[in-house]
Amino acid sequence: MCIDSISVLTLALVGVTAYYAREVGVQTGLIRKQTNTLFKAAQRDRLEKELNLLITPIEHLLNYAQVNPYYWNWHDAITLRDEGLDRVYIKINKISNEIDNILCYKYLGPAYLQAAISAYERDLMILERNRGRFSASLDELEKLGETAIIKQAYETLMKTQAILLGEAKKRYTEIQSELKSLENI
Repeated sequence: MCIDSISVLTLALVGVTAYYAREVGVQTGLIRKQTNTLFKAAQRDRLEKELNLLITPIEHLLNYAQVNPYYWNWHDAITLRDEGLDRVYIKINKISNEIDNILCYKYLGPAYLQAAISAYERDLMILERNRGRFSASLDELEKLGETAIIKQAYETLMKTQAILLGEAKKRYTEIQSELKSLENI
């Protein structure tokens, strides 16, 4: 009789262990699914943050720069006092803030985009340093014959801007592709 009760208890233990193993497997599957969902959400959030804080401002800045080629010329805008021109100053000030934000969030982008942003920053600072050496307007600089240095720095900046815009468009395409792949998984 003792053997029968041990057999019954062993069978009960096997049944309970099998049930417990199945429940642990179900829980593991749910945890795995939830972890995957959280990972995809975090990845989507990071990509959207990069898109909104870095790529879109870069494209906006460079599109504005194509329409207003002397957007970087803050000195002339600050000295203007006409009401209509004060709006230009405000717009240039906003562009200056966008440049600061792009530099602040460049860590969000991949290495090739960070390098393009750094090159843009370098060329913009060279242009500003050359422009800052002369406390005159562009018209006065032309009279002094000092525009060659600034024009050369400006041309270099235009080339760097074109590269940066190309890299930003490339990254935009990559982000859109990554977001679509996250939706499909």
